[in-house]
Amino acid sequence: MFYVAPLLCIALLAWVERGAPRPRLLAGAAAFVSALLVVAIPLEKFITTSALTDTLMLLPFWSLQDRIGPGWTEAAAFGLAAVLAAAFLLMPRRYALALPLLVLGIWILAIRPIWWGTHGFERFSQGALFQGIRTVDRDWVDQALPPGADTAILWTGRTDRLTVNQNEFFNRGVGPVYYVTAPTPGGLPERPVRIDSRTGEVTFTDGTPVRDRFLLADSSFEPDGDAVATDEGWGITLWRVQAPLVSAVRVDGLYPNDTWSGETVTYTRRRCRPGSLTVLLSSDPSLFVEPQIVVARSNGRFVGRVKVGPYGRAHLRVPIAPAAGTSECRVVYTVEPTAVPAETPGGANPDPRELGAHFDRFFYEPAQ
Repeated sequence: MFYVAPLLCIALLAWVERGAPRPRLLAGAAAFVSALLVVAIPLEKFITTSALTDTLMLLPFWSLQDRIGPGWTEAAAFGLAAVLAAAFLLMPRRYALALPLLVLGIWILAIRPIWWGTHGFERFSQGALFQGIRTVDRDWVDQALPPGADTAILWTGRTDRLTVNQNEFFNRGVGPVYYVTAPTPGGLPERPVRIDSRTGEVTFTDGTPVRDRFLLADSSFEPDGDAVATDEGWGITLWRVQAPLVSAVRVDGLYPNDTWSGETVTYTRRRCRPGSLTVLLSSDPSLFVEPQIVVARSNGRFVGRVKVGPYGRAHLRVPIAPAAGTSECRVVYTVEPTAVPAETPGGANPDPRELGAHFDRFFYEPAQ
């Protein structure tokens, strides 16, 4: 109805200008049907977060629902419709101009819950910003880039799409967007890239290498280069990279576009120097009631273990060094126990995967 509201307002003003004619039978039927149609709207279906983008006049009813409960919202909507229908039928002709003013007054009253209500734009925009940028200024990329420089951004699908949208919106220096598996929702112009699983080389679909000097990426992709700045909340890092772009890290054992592992996770770092590797781990109390054990081995040698509680997080920091005769560091993590959600008591989650732990983030630090 948003698109026809201006036309209906024009029609209302034209009706007033023509003397507000109300043939008794026709006007009564129109008022009755209009008020009754409001009851046919399934408000419980439409009063959701989607109303923030396409049904703004439902937001006042959402705020009202919080006060009176969902069972009374439709009655309140019908009551308002009945009052407006009665005003249409009973307003004297000489005061008919009050009807469009009444509509305007309703819109003015609706502004507060739409903009500043519990479910309004202000609260929603704060949540959207938190989904994309968490612990840094909104223009943190522009602050970190050298004057006149710009950066590409790589979306692996492992973080919220707003990490791309928000950083691109608030930072003029964020330029082309590349994606590994699928573009961000919304149909913006983005280019697919491929990462060679053996060499780590990043190329476009035609085989040409990616040569951007700076790259913005989440913690699942670490290029050969130097970190310039990081949003610690999401682990989004701005890198000064060595062209052509090469992925310095490969992680096997995580499910696609997820932080869940299976029983084993393998971290491989190319062009590696001796140093330390820290992984941030977490569990899920809906699957595990006892702590899990994560054991790390580097080049076949035990280097560390940690307990991960169902509700907590844990850091496992281990030393790493290249295997003899190579420039690669490799750490293999094993998780015990694992669980299949579909086989848990109750079977509420149909997920058939064997799940270990959340490998939320890796941190590599070369020795000084």
